[in-house]
Amino acid sequence: MNIRNLFVLLVLFFGLICSYVLCEGQDADDYGKLIGWVVNPISGGPVNEVYKIEFYRCDTHELMGSLLTEAETDKRGHFSIKLRPDKYCLHFFPESKQSKYCIEPSHFKNNRYCFPVLIEKGKVTNFIKKAIPGGTLKINLKDMDGEKITHEQFPGGSRISITIKSSNYLIPELATNISDDNLDDGEMTINRLYPDIYSIIITFRGTGYRSQTRDNVKIDEGQVTEIDFLVDIGDITGIEGKIVDINGKVVKYARIFMLAKFLVSGEFNTYTDKYGKYRISGLPEGKYRIGISVKGVVYINTEEIIEIKKNVLFHKNITLKWAVD
Repeated sequence: MNIRNLFVLLVLFFGLICSYVLCEGQDADDYGKLIGWVVNPISGGPVNEVYKIEFYRCDTHELMGSLLTEAETDKRGHFSIKLRPDKYCLHFFPESKQSKYCIEPSHFKNNRYCFPVLIEKGKVTNFIKKAIPGGTLKINLKDMDGEKITHEQFPGGSRISITIKSSNYLIPELATNISDDNLDDGEMTINRLYPDIYSIIITFRGTGYRSQTRDNVKIDEGQVTEIDFLVDIGDITGIEGKIVDINGKVVKYARIFMLAKFLVSGEFNTYTDKYGKYRISGLPEGKYRIGISVKGVVYINTEEIIEIKKNVLFHKNITLKWAVD
């Protein structure tokens, strides 16, 4: 390679480097920087916990669904992040499930608790928030005699979910739509809820039991609030049976739903198990049709009306008119 060609290559190389640096510098000037701490409520020092942070756009009416980016603090509750100039709403939740703290909130225009922060071009914004002791919610699932019951006492294929709602506080994902996996001992404990007024909703899927809602549940700082939900699990009113296809092969994990011929509310559906068996208990008395969904194909048994009577478990085996792969 001659000297002239080498010189040209060097010029091109350093030109690329310089243009890259200039572009980077220009991009950096277009950003602002947010430096923040989550501090101990008593000492005012580092909280010594890792917090995850979600950044939402504040100019939307619905906070959820406008997530822009995420970050997390270090082990001392400190974080630093570059952001484009805008007004952000920050939502914090601890990484550890054992944490007893939640973040002190401030109000936002859509009445949810969050933390509006204005990021300006080329400027550093400091942000400090206190962690406070959260409250604990203890939910007991009991039968009509006041004895604790577990999800295993419900029909196979049934599911229990608990949803916690607040008109003010953006509930952490860890505390919403909780499955029945935590109800083995008949109770569920949810920690680090921000002191506020909540609605608790418990839903029974795969049974005829109606969902229950408890409004105005007050959670106090550092205190335990205990509530009971009563379910009449002795009520066998419902239907059970087995589903096979036209060749006699059992139909696994098909969805069964009951179509009532009268006005009624409830979650009247379940799934067959690996043996093709199903059961739905706690149904209101009345007349129903049976609906089945298998791999996206919906089949409604219109040929027969099923009459459900109180304290009677109706037996109904079903043979589909097609083969299931």
